[in-house]
Amino acid sequence: MLDIALYILLGILGLLVLIWIIGFVSRVLFNNQFKKETKVLLDLVSHEENLDLDKIEKLPKPVKKWLRLHNIKHQQPIDKAYMTQDIKMRLGQDKPWMKATAKQYVTTKEPGFIWKVLVKMMPGVHISGRDKYIYGQGEMLIKVMSFLKVVDSKGLEIDQGTLIRYLAEICWVPTAALNDYITWEDIDDHHAKAIMSYKDITAEGIFEFNDEGHMISFEALRYGEFDGIYQLKPWHIDMNGIKDFSGFKLPTEGKVIWKLEDGDYHWYQFIVTNVVFNERV
Repeated sequence: MLDIALYILLGILGLLVLIWIIGFVSRVLFNNQFKKETKVLLDLVSHEENLDLDKIEKLPKPVKKWLRLHNIKHQQPIDKAYMTQDIKMRLGQDKPWMKATAKQYVTTKEPGFIWKVLVKMMPGVHISGRDKYIYGQGEMLIKVMSFLKVVDSKGLEIDQGTLIRYLAEICWVPTAALNDYITWEDIDDHHAKAIMSYKDITAEGIFEFNDEGHMISFEALRYGEFDGIYQLKPWHIDMNGIKDFSGFKLPTEGKVIWKLEDGDYHWYQFIVTNVVFNERV
């Protein structure tokens, strides 16, 4: 009996070691793929010496006020940015929160981003995720232990969704607001509509600004998968916690909410821990 128990124990230990090795190797491969895709994105970067300041005067009042907070007339264009985040996310309204860390690269002349997240579920078990928007096409990839694929989404709905995400996140790359693929419409002293058109896809959202001029929220109709079907639903971000990064006053905290018929689905919240502009990190 002891021999049988020992064999079972050794078998279990061997299986755990094998799973760990597979997870480790898969994570290395996942990270290498992320580096390759990041290079593709960053190779699109082209540098502009100066901003087109004439555009600022034609913008809605709250957008002009927001840009002036960053002393925009004395800033160089942001060609690319790198940021890190501490996040919490959950996969359903009744699901537990999971802590994670994320990193993201953003480009502005040719709009794009690539985002990677690592969620540690328990000792020895993790989830790797990658979201990207390159050449106007989006793709979402999620793997358990970096090798068991559970989500691999692409198509027109994902393209629209990642375009909306890019538009919302100009809060972290303010000079992108002056690019030709974004147009602005005035609403009132605290709201402006942004319309983004790129690679045959157009979508829009509304930014809200406080009395000081900071962006405090964004809302748009975005495609999401609900009950196995892609549907357009209101997608909302609250922003706060202003911090200075190289002269740009950026929101560092926020939460992301799907506004559904049966109530708000608050699924994601973030704290920005670092932002670096125009450097390859």
